[in-house]
Parts: sequence; C-alpha cells; structure tokens
Amino acid sequence: MQSVVRRMRIDRTWSPPPKGAAATVVLVERPDRHRDAPRRRPQTRSRGEGSIQRVEGREGYRAQLTLPDGRRPVKQFKTKQQAADWLSSQRALADAGKLVAPSSLRLCDWMDEWLANRHRAPNTVALELSHWRTHFGPIREVRLERLTVQTCRRWLEGLDQRLKAARPPLGQPHTLRHCYNLLRTALSAAVEHRLIASNPMASLPRPKVPKPQPKFLTEDEVRRLLAAVNATGDPRSIAVHLMLRLGLRRGEALGLVWGDIDFETGAISVTHQLQRLPDMENPSTSRLARVPPKTESSLRTLVADSHLLAFLEYVRATSLDPAGPQDLLVSLHGGVPVDPDAMTSWLRELGKSIGVVCTPHRLRHTSATMMLNHDVAITTVGAVLGHTDIRTTSVYARVLDDTKSGAIEVLGDVLGEI
Repeated sequence: MQSVVRRMRIDRTWSPPPKGAAATVVLVERPDRHRDAPRRRPQTRSRGEGSIQRVEGREGYRAQLTLPDGRRPVKQFKTKQQAADWLSSQRALADAGKLVAPSSLRLCDWMDEWLANRHRAPNTVALELSHWRTHFGPIREVRLERLTVQTCRRWLEGLDQRLKAARPPLGQPHTLRHCYNLLRTALSAAVEHRLIASNPMASLPRPKVPKPQPKFLTEDEVRRLLAAVNATGDPRSIAVHLMLRLGLRRGEALGLVWGDIDFETGAISVTHQLQRLPDMENPSTSRLARVPPKTESSLRTLVADSHLLAFLEYVRATSLDPAGPQDLLVSLHGGVPVDPDAMTSWLRELGKSIGVVCTPHRLRHTSATMMLNHDVAITTVGAVLGHTDIRTTSVYARVLDDTKSGAIEVLGDVLGEI
C-alpha cells in the first residue's frame, strides 16, 4: 500500500454537507499523470547573452544586454534578426573591452582635462593651448560620443579653407597638421580611458605639408656677416659664432655656461637651452629659464675646433665680469640672460645693414650645408645637430660616413679661412 500511496496524489476536497447531515471528509486517490513525465525547462539565454522581447502594442523587438559592470544597454529594432545581430556585435565589443557607456562629456570638457595633465615641454603645451583656443570652435561643444568621422572631416576641411583664405594660396599647412595631430592624440587618450569606443580621426589621412627647403648663407655672406658681428663688440656675437661653428640651436647657444666647456680637450657639453616659458595660469606673463632639451638626441658633446676655442678664451680673458662655471657664455652686462626673441631681432637687423637675410635657424642650416658640401656624412651631421630622425637631416644631402669631431674640424677650417 505504501508504494501505491507514493505514486498516488491524495486530493483532499471538502464540500458543505446537506442540512441536517453530519460532515464527512472524503479522501480520493488518483494517479498523478504528470509526476513521472519529464518537465519542460523554460527557454532562457545564458548569462551575458542578452535578451530579445517583442514590444507590446507595436511592431518591433527590444534587445537588452547586461554587462559585467552592471550596465544594461537597450535598443529597439524592427526585426528579430536585427536585434540578434546587435546583441552579437555588442557582446564582441564587450569581450574586447571596447564597449563604453553613453556619456554627456563634451570635447571641451575632455580637452581641458587632458591638456591640464599633458606632460610635454612648456612651449609645446602653450602652442597646443593656442591652437585649441583658436581653431577648434566649431566642434568644441560636441559630445565625445557624437564625434563621427564625417564631423571631424568637415571641421578639418573648414579649417583648411579658413587658413587658405587668411594666407593665400597655401594657407598654413603646418598649423593644419598640428591641429590634426592634437585632436587625434587627444581622442586616442579618450579611447584608452574608455570614454569612446574608437577614434574617428584614425581613418582620416594626415594633412600634407610641403617639403622643407633649407635656406642657408653662402660663404661670401658668412664672411660679411662675421665681419659685421665682430665689429659690433656685442655679447650676442658669441652666439653667432656658436651657431655657425657648432650648428647649435638658438636656445642651446644662449643656454651654454662656462662650466660646459673643457678648454683642455675642446669638448663642449650641450645639456640645456634657454627658453622663455609661459605661465600656465597667467598666459600673459612669462620668464626666462635654462631647461633641459626636449629629446635625448639633443644631449650631446661636441669637440670645438681650434679657432672657436681661441675665440672663447679671448672672450673669457677680456670679459669685464668674472666668468664662473655657472655663468652664461652669452649674457648682457651684469650676467643678464639674452632673450631668444631679442637675439633673433638683433641678428635680423644686423643682416639688413649688410644686405644679408639672416636668422638663427638660417645659421644652423648654413652649418649643416657647409659640412655636407665638404663630404661629411649625413649621419654625422645629424648627430652634430642633435636630430632625432635622420630624415630631418636628409633635406640637405647624402654623403659618406665620418666622425663628429672630424665634422667640427672641417667646419672650423672652412670658417677659419673666411
């Protein structure tokens, strides 16, 4: 009987008895037809696959996906297949870590934060801030997630047209490329911070710039310039000799101190440069500072030729101010540093007086050209000038290999004969 009871379901039913009759309870036993039958499991999706539901009251399907971080993106489609395809693509993005949450963050909000934490040379950051404030007006209020390839292309094309209208016919190709690089780098950082899924600037080609045409002085112009510079007796004439004989940049020549020179070996260590640094909190103010160069290749030791060493020894011996190891080679009376822009203006005006167009960078180009014209290797010239990429030096020429000290000797001999 026990086995029968186990397989039977007891229905306990009760109905009110007729009036005057005693109440009784009737136990009815009947087989349970569904106990031994296999149960149907509800149709469910695996965790993370998402769900698709028909939208009540209208045609269409709603797809929803639950992400590991708790977010639940939802989207509606006309067909069930479209909803399934969307779920599949969203799962693939989530697995790759590229699925980001919708955000109301605007480009201006992100750029202000990104530029404030940008670890670059102060002048580089100041230039980027200037470009950002001047050229990004049409897209600065656009939300990051709505920055599409088409939006970025239209902004870039509009900027190119405005620059060409301001300076016809070429415009400002270098400014255009700087703005392109700035936005692309900033949006790449936004992708790394998972603020956007992809960088819309990545598919846009980088704007082209014309090939640089180096401008340099002829040997006759160099001879006339050095004669005029020496005749002035101005302390800034020392920088002209340094830029011509060593190929130094303007800031490198103005930032040398006497302790950087070893008069016994002729070695000159280029470790700093003089720059005017803007105040990030108050852009209207700035200060002169001796700072390290931007790249490691700019840190170099050059061997001065005998003519340059003799000239520097004469300057040190005849100087009215005592020259200590940390005193600048090029300074005004009282050790006041020379402003780089003032140096450029002085040299340009001096060149006009003798009919020679001269700038600090043109002196550097002149040094490179003279070395290459006298068979110094292009790799050696690049090392002397402190170039990071040999392609920067390749605008001059291609010659055979040599050593840096030999390159300086050649340059010194050429200039010594002038």
